[in-house]
Amino acid sequence: MYPCSTVWYRSLSVKQSDLSSLDFVINRLLMKLFKTNNIEIVELCQYQFGFEKPSVLWKKRVSTFNVKFDTSDNAFCKLTQP
Repeated sequence: MYPCSTVWYRSLSVKQSDLSSLDFVINRLLMKLFKTNNIEIVELCQYQFGFEKPSVLWKKRVSTFNVKFDTSDNAFCKLTQP
């Protein structure tokens, strides 16, 4: 990782345990909403409605940031790249 993206990532870094906790909260909320205790039904509903868990969204956003940073025309970003 480049220094600039490392600073961003560290300032907004989220531990895997934090993401798992957020996923758990979402799963429990959806279990109550759909009145079921079956996680497979909840995951099917998430898939059908296009609802992604916070852990998946976080990974996508970090990846998107890194791609945009690497391809940026910003002079500051160019200075930090090897």
